[in-house]
Amino acid sequence: FWSRTKGWTYSMVAFKRWLLIGAIAARFLRPRKERSIEGKVVLITGASRGIGERLALAFAAQKCKLCLAARNLDELGAVADRCIAAGAADAIAI
Repeated sequence: FWSRTKGWTYSMVAFKRWLLIGAIAARFLRPRKERSIEGKVVLITGASRGIGERLALAFAAQKCKLCLAARNLDELGAVADRCIAAGAADAIAI
């Protein structure tokens, strides 16, 4: 490389930096593939009420297989029934 005034060497370094920046930008800016979680098994603890119940219903809408766990089995059974009605592939209460 010609380096008397850093002309040629500096331009090569700058060029390599721009190539690296372009490669990184291309990696993060390209469209991502949509991944389906349909049919996947999801374990949710504390699913009888609150955020656990909301998560169970959200995963049910995505047609997941649900394994629900909580201390209150009566409320958990009701949540499992609502999940099946919401479209879950399967829902079991533990």
